[in-house]
Amino acid sequence: MALGVILERSAEDFSTKVFWIKFIAIWQQPLSTTITCFVLQYAGLGRWLNRRTYMLPFLIPLLCMLFMITNDFHHLIWTDFWMNRYVVSSRGRLYWVFNSYTYLLGFVNFVTLVRLAMRSAGHRLPVAIIVSCQIITRVVYTIDKLNAGLIGPGESVFLIVGVMSLAYAVAFLRFHVIDPVLAARTLALQQMREGFFVLDLQGCISDVNPVGAAILCIPEVALRHKRLGEVMPLNADILEKLENQEADQTEITLRRYCTETDAPIEKK
Repeated sequence: MALGVILERSAEDFSTKVFWIKFIAIWQQPLSTTITCFVLQYAGLGRWLNRRTYMLPFLIPLLCMLFMITNDFHHLIWTDFWMNRYVVSSRGRLYWVFNSYTYLLGFVNFVTLVRLAMRSAGHRLPVAIIVSCQIITRVVYTIDKLNAGLIGPGESVFLIVGVMSLAYAVAFLRFHVIDPVLAARTLALQQMREGFFVLDLQGCISDVNPVGAAILCIPEVALRHKRLGEVMPLNADILEKLENQEADQTEITLRRYCTETDAPIEKK
């Protein structure tokens, strides 16, 4: 996209400028879709993405690319281009139909990242950086598409690319967003057959794996930041020994019903 902006601004012929503007527009939705796939993977929802589901989010961008390439035959994306300090276009009937998909992807990114921040305190600061980046780039994108005249098309692309590059670089390098060791540890905890609880210095649950939540029949989100004694029937002596690291091994048997129709569950 940045290369297209450079070539469009350096071109002197009007038709060449229009060609590079179309080239830039063609890659905007595939880029947004790729970012959404990354966000889903980062949030631990990669299990939803396989060869089949990877193709589904790209169907609309591919269809949009087809309409853009063949626009001269139907004018459903752009009806006309003219020169007004820089190249300006009038929108066709399907222009905002396809562009609304970009905002839908932004909403998916926002919900996914907020969910991750609620479930994992360690991800909150990098998630805040990424969400802020997403909001800024969507605002700039909207201003550009509305032809408000506040920023030129080339400037908007460079601004979006610059903000995204800076935000993701800080998240990647400063907070180790893509850390293979952390990813392997998280995957191992998620696949454990035993319940695993992480307690902070105050005895509150800071993290729990799915088996631990299933043992107590309480969602993972609801367990976080609660004291262990509030969700597990432990007497004061056991809690004191655990907090003082005086108990090498403690066995606890739980008998309870997850639902009214379930049989009793016994976990140790």
